[in-house]
Amino acid sequence: MKKGLFLLVVVMMISISLFSEGMLGLRTVKATQTETEETPQQKTGLKLDLRTIDPLLQAFRDGFKSPDLPGWKVQKVGSKTVKVPEGFSLKGVQNGMNVDAEILDGNGKRFAQLFVYELQAYELTDLYDTLMQTLYADEIADDKEFEEFKAYEGDLCVYFTRQTMLSEKVSMPVFFIYAKDETVEAVKSGTVVFLFVEPFDYQGEADMEDVNKWVEGIAGSLIDSMNEGKKAAEETGKVQKDEKQERLPKDEFTGDDFGSMAANALQKQLMIEEIPYNWTIEQANYFSLMRPYELSVELYEGEGFEVMDFAYSGTTVAKLFVGTADEAVDTDEILDQLYDDYLKGLGTYTLIKETPYLSDGAGFLTTYELGFQQYRCWVTLYSEAEEEGVVNGEYLLLLAIAPENEVDEWKDIYLNILLSVTF
Repeated sequence: MKKGLFLLVVVMMISISLFSEGMLGLRTVKATQTETEETPQQKTGLKLDLRTIDPLLQAFRDGFKSPDLPGWKVQKVGSKTVKVPEGFSLKGVQNGMNVDAEILDGNGKRFAQLFVYELQAYELTDLYDTLMQTLYADEIADDKEFEEFKAYEGDLCVYFTRQTMLSEKVSMPVFFIYAKDETVEAVKSGTVVFLFVEPFDYQGEADMEDVNKWVEGIAGSLIDSMNEGKKAAEETGKVQKDEKQERLPKDEFTGDDFGSMAANALQKQLMIEEIPYNWTIEQANYFSLMRPYELSVELYEGEGFEVMDFAYSGTTVAKLFVGTADEAVDTDEILDQLYDDYLKGLGTYTLIKETPYLSDGAGFLTTYELGFQQYRCWVTLYSEAEEEGVVNGEYLLLLAIAPENEVDEWKDIYLNILLSVTF
């Protein structure tokens, strides 16, 4: 009996020894006083403290795409369009040729500020500093996370940065969409789009994935809108402006359009001699004129000419050139150059009317009236030329723009400025 019991104990000890090697017959590490088996709660993932690429920056480098997904809505903002995500909305105010807008999220909170402005030429750094101080003042830190440029066809360029904010955990994506000059840091005069994204209510990792998708879609649609406007202008602008109206005989300037009124004034030698109420005299080197107080002016001098810019609420709305042409220049070629330099950002136009007038001994005058999507533009050229269709000798050139819903008011202002010029 004792012998049997002894054998049973030996068998059990052997069995325990075998099973301690594991069910699969593999050697496992045995726990000791200095080693403990790791429990699932103790296991942690490996986290590398390395700088990774911003997903939004990578998407920008690859090229933002305008979204075609259901739910995204197209909204008008001035002469451009923007797409906003489902549940988002846009509200804006038009001030002359400029639009100030806000993009609101599904909770009605501001997600971004959007501006479409017609500007004169700027250095990008000056423009950025001015806008940040105007909009955010003491809220911004001194540093940006990065600065990136992306060039598109023609002269279209997009600037992207992330601005660090003093009181926010997340930075603010900022985009400028504009026509570049010789370098990407030089902003040409024309249409400029500014987008300031304020994702301060979205700070979780999952939230930021949504934010990046929204930002790419919004900015991508704005880039497409700017790009399409430039392409359409290049492809169809000249076709439209070559559709000229029948020219009026020189004794039939009886209409109330700008060209007919200007030609009628030259024909009858009409001038503004008394200063209108709330107007003042402006004196340049080569010429003088009268202007309303609400228009500020800035004078530039070139080789053989002077340029006076007229600004309303900080935005240039008209330019007056006075100078001398040593040889005859075709007026249509001048119009083409003005369009490329100053008007292309407004998109394509239709030539509403051309009003030429060759006077006996008083020179040649012509006015092109152009219709853009939301603006009216007048280009009036006068010179000592003795033949129609050219500028030669001393000349005067007025380039003026007005919102379509304020045409009559601005037309009278520009005409009075023109009739007050002496040189």
